[in-house]
Amino acid sequence: MALQALVLSSLALAAPTTAQPAVKQVDIWGVALTLSAGVVYRMDTMPESLHQPGAEFLQESLKLAKRVNLPVPSDPVLVGAEADTMLAMQYVMNTSAHPTAKFLAERQGRPAAALFEFGLLSHLVMTAVEPSTENAILLADQMEAAARDTGLARSTWGGFVDALRKGKTRNAAKDALPDMLKVVARACAR
Repeated sequence: MALQALVLSSLALAAPTTAQPAVKQVDIWGVALTLSAGVVYRMDTMPESLHQPGAEFLQESLKLAKRVNLPVPSDPVLVGAEADTMLAMQYVMNTSAHPTAKFLAERQGRPAAALFEFGLLSHLVMTAVEPSTENAILLADQMEAAARDTGLARSTWGGFVDALRKGKTRNAAKDALPDMLKVVARACAR
């Protein structure tokens, strides 16, 4: 799966860390991205062929979070071969209430929390969200609000949000996702 390889390769930008007062942006992005993929791909409404890659993403996320001392509290959505779709959607969409986002906001400020929130929302585009629909526009608005708060230039994430909001084809946002993942990972690694 090309997207899986892309997400995992973006994690390669995260160098092993030692005890640090702050979690690096690239590590926050890596945890959020793989957590998003791990939850979304394991939803019971997703094709069964995505459940195993989803489980691998989830394990990678929890492993990275532990390595960089970023708490990801246990949750029923993080257990088992698949997750209830409604609970999974709530888990990834309720970003500002997510315990990891709250931890980052308290410890490192709003930009770090927003980066986690933006990454956590990223894989929702792999669900049945079609560009230019009401749901897509609401998701784009939520993602843009988080992305703006990250401090990253709009050029790193804007094309993806625009494709979600105004895409002309069914797969416009899905097609824009890999480039956005790479560009944001590079920006975070600087």
